[in-house]
Amino acid sequence: MRHALACQKQSHQTPPEIFSRTRRRIAVRDQIICVDNFCTVKYIAEFLGHADLVERLRHDLVLEADGLPRQGHIDAGYLAVVVDDDGASPLVLVTPDGMSWMLHRYGMTDEARAMHLAARSAH
Repeated sequence: MRHALACQKQSHQTPPEIFSRTRRRIAVRDQIICVDNFCTVKYIAEFLGHADLVERLRHDLVLEADGLPRQGHIDAGYLAVVVDDDGASPLVLVTPDGMSWMLHRYGMTDEARAMHLAARSAH
């Protein structure tokens, strides 16, 4: 497996094989990080209104052909790769910084913006 689990360099030494069964966590080099505020690329695509976001991320060399993020975007703190306790296939998540980055880079469609404004004014 390539070095896709690294998100940032940390000096904290926690064995990556220790996973919480009650919360989703990711192994980041030698640290376990809570990912409760992270979301999926699919969620961001729906939020921004870009049905083709995954293809755009591949075209812009953010994601590899296999769907895993390039190391530079992991190191920048925009994306993370989650491996659950059962060792199932990795899941790519967008960090809070990555959400802002994607919003600025790809923008929100007019339809999605109108929908969010309508939902906010209803509250």
